[in-house]
Amino acid sequence: FVADRGFVIDNLSHGGAGSSAAGSAGGGGFYIVGTPSTTFEIVNTVIADNEADDGDSGSPVGGGGGGLFLQGAVGAVVHGTMAGNRLGNFSLDGQGVVIIAGGSPSVVEFDFTIFADHTSGADAALHVQPGNSAALNMGLFANNTTDTGGGGTISGLNSMISDVSAGFAAPGAPEYDYHILQTSPAVDAAVGSSEALDVDGQARSLPDIGADELDAAVFA
Repeated sequence: FVADRGFVIDNLSHGGAGSSAAGSAGGGGFYIVGTPSTTFEIVNTVIADNEADDGDSGSPVGGGGGGLFLQGAVGAVVHGTMAGNRLGNFSLDGQGVVIIAGGSPSVVEFDFTIFADHTSGADAALHVQPGNSAALNMGLFANNTTDTGGGGTISGLNSMISDVSAGFAAPGAPEYDYHILQTSPAVDAAVGSSEALDVDGQARSLPDIGADELDAAVFA
């Protein structure tokens, strides 16, 4: 599974209602269940303002991941922009991303990825359950209630930038504009990236963290 250069914005994953179909939903933006023989890659993609919510009745059966739900998944998010995703029920996990085991553990890399503006609840922007792992590489945490949690293995935290703002142009409704401004801490900070293009098909020179490469001509 490969997703490249996309916008996944303002979607809802809602659990069912009733005695046989009630429960939690996962992955307001993406819901990926893997096997040991399959991998996924999400590249140059904005996953923003999505929501995962419980069903209307019954007991929750698991779920979460306002933007991205990964179960037994092996793969990578490269130059992702994860922003403003949320959980409709605060008992769920992972405002931005939840990583859980399926038939096998999830093993996920996040390269040059932004996690920002996950402030709708107490759970972490990136929630990794025990027995699963996430490797972070040269990304950005900005304005999250909590950046990481869940008790799983999270490596590469010392490579992450932390700031009060990701420097988006006009995040959230009504614009949903997740291009970055000149003041963004993401500018020129994706050291080691080999991605040639951004989410708009614009060439990357000194690569920026996230899906968007700053277009200097816009600010000239």
